[in-house]
Amino acid sequence: MNPSRASQPATRWGALLSVVGLGVAVAIQLGKVPAALTTLAEEFGQPLAGAALLVSVFALMSGCVGLPLGLLSGRLGARRALLTGGAIATLAAMAAAAAPGFGTMLAARVFEGLGFLLIVSSGPGIIATVVEPRHRNAAMALWGAYMPLGAALGLASALVVEAGGWRLAWSLCAGALALAVALAAWNLRAVEGLPMRGLPILKALQGVAANRAAQAIAFCFASYNGVYFVISVLLPAALSEKFGWGVAAGGYAGAAAVLANGLGNLLAGWLFHRGVAPARLLLPALGGMAAMAVLVFLAPWAWAMVATACLAALLGGMVPAALFALLPARVTPSLTPAAMGLLIQSNNIVQLTVPLAMAALAGFGWFWLSPFMLGFAVVAALFARPLYRG
Repeated sequence: MNPSRASQPATRWGALLSVVGLGVAVAIQLGKVPAALTTLAEEFGQPLAGAALLVSVFALMSGCVGLPLGLLSGRLGARRALLTGGAIATLAAMAAAAAPGFGTMLAARVFEGLGFLLIVSSGPGIIATVVEPRHRNAAMALWGAYMPLGAALGLASALVVEAGGWRLAWSLCAGALALAVALAAWNLRAVEGLPMRGLPILKALQGVAANRAAQAIAFCFASYNGVYFVISVLLPAALSEKFGWGVAAGGYAGAAAVLANGLGNLLAGWLFHRGVAPARLLLPALGGMAAMAVLVFLAPWAWAMVATACLAALLGGMVPAALFALLPARVTPSLTPAAMGLLIQSNNIVQLTVPLAMAALAGFGWFWLSPFMLGFAVVAALFARPLYRG
C-alpha cells in the first residue's frame, strides 16, 4: 500500500468534496461563455465566430500545453498546484467579469485556462490520497463528473444573463470559484501525506512516456470524446436543421445530454461502490455508447434523436469515471499529474479538431457521422483492452 494513503486512516470527506467542488466551480467558467455568447458578440462588436474564440481558448490552451502544465503541477506539489490554479482562475474570472474590451477578456480567459489546467491535473492525486482504498473508485467517479456538472451550471447562468446582464452572471460565477478555493484551502490545511514536490520535469516526462497504462488511459479518453463531443456539440444544430427546432430548444437538448453524461459518472460510482471493478466496466460502457451513438443522427423523429443522444451520453459517462478510477491504481503518485496532463492534452486535441471535421462532414448528410463515431468507439475499446486485462 502507498504510505501516503496508509497515513490517512479514514476518508476525509470535507477534503474530497471540496476538491470535487473546486473542479465543478472551475468548469462553470467553461459553460458561462456559451450562455452569454450572443450578448458578448453584440456588446464588443464581434462576429459570433470571433466571440466563440472565448469558448475555444480553453481547449486551445489544453491542446497545446496540457502535458507541460501537468508536469509543472507535479513539480509544484499537489496542494500548491491546486490552490495556485484556483487563485489564478479566480482572479482571471473576476477580471473577465470587469473586462472593458474584447482583448482584455481574451487575456483573462487565457489565465482562466491556466488555472483550470493546474486544478484538474492535481485534483486526482489529492483525491486518491484523502480517501480510504475502499472509497477510491467511487471518489474518482465523483471527480469524473466535475466537467459535465460544472458546464451545465455554467450554461444555466443564461437565466442570470437574461435577468441582470452577463457581468452579473460572470461575477456570480467568479464568486462561486472564490468560495470553492477558500473551502479547498481550509479543508486541505491539515491533511497529511499529499503528493509533495515531485519528480524533475524531464524525469516525469520520461516516466509517463514509458508508462503504457498512462498512455492507454489518455488515448482511450480522447477516443471516447471523439463520440461524446460530436453528440454534445452538434445535437442542437442537427435538431434545428432536420426538425426545425429553435435555438433555445436545441440548447436545452444539448444541456440534457451533458447532464446525462454527468449522471453516467455518478452511476459508475454507485456500481464501483457495489463491487464492480472499473476495468470491467470500460468495454460494456463503450459498447453501449457506440450502439446508441450510431442511431443519434439517423433518428427519424426529434425526440428519438434527443433520447438516443442522452442515452449514449449516459452510458458513455461511465467511461471517464472508470478511467479516472484506474489512473491512481495503474500510475504511481509521482507520475499522476503528468499522466493527467497527457490525458488533458490528447483529449483537447480531439475537442479542437473532431467536432469541426464532423460539422463539415454533416454538410454532406448527417448520416455520415454514424460510421465515424462508431470508429472512434472502436479505437477507444482497443486502447481499453490492455486495461481490461489488467
